[in-house]
Amino acid sequence: MEHKKFKVGCHLKAGRLLYEHHGIYIGEGLVIHYAFDGITVDTVEKFARGEIMEEVPHFDSPYTGEEIRKRAFSRLGEDRYDLVSNNCEHFANWCCTGEAESEQVEEAVRLAGTLLLKILEGC
Repeated sequence: MEHKKFKVGCHLKAGRLLYEHHGIYIGEGLVIHYAFDGITVDTVEKFARGEIMEEVPHFDSPYTGEEIRKRAFSRLGEDRYDLVSNNCEHFANWCCTGEAESEQVEEAVRLAGTLLLKILEGC
């Protein structure tokens, strides 16, 4: 897998069946990411699982690539994964921007709210 195009501190995402997995490229073919069992370092290949990876741009990031890498390493070994409030996307966004946000969670909440409204309208 071609990973030389990614710079240190780059926010990566790789597709999965029902979601996207996020991590931070730390150089030398390695990605730090939040898995179910905690923040860990894996090869780009293991992180991507054969799926296409793409960069998530953070044009307004206050941090350099090296600072993002250091922020990611500051949480290495953390094991407080929570799908709704502390997942891989929260982690990667926090590393890059200081804000722990997840568009995937926000979209799921919007969809659930819309579905609930439709159900209530039918009552």
